[in-house]
Amino acid sequence: LEYEASLRAAVNNRPDLDTAGTGQAYDAVTSLLKAYAAAPAPKRGAYVAQLIPKQRFQGVTGPVEFDEAGDLVPHNGSYVKGTFTYKG
Repeated sequence: LEYEASLRAAVNNRPDLDTAGTGQAYDAVTSLLKAYAAAPAPKRGAYVAQLIPKQRFQGVTGPVEFDEAGDLVPHNGSYVKGTFTYKG
């Protein structure tokens, strides 16, 4: 599978890694890190959170992008919609 090959390459081909949900977690953290990198100093959590939906990139699970409401746009149907509320 292309997805599993991409994931294994991203985590240094660890054969012991359970891949269930790992790709989605990897892409979620990547979204957060890209938003953090895009935020000006001082890095404030609420502002970084606002930048997450603006991130678009090729993740290990496929294209990662968000709609106008900030929800992940499904490209492969393998995500679960949830809600995150920042309480700084």
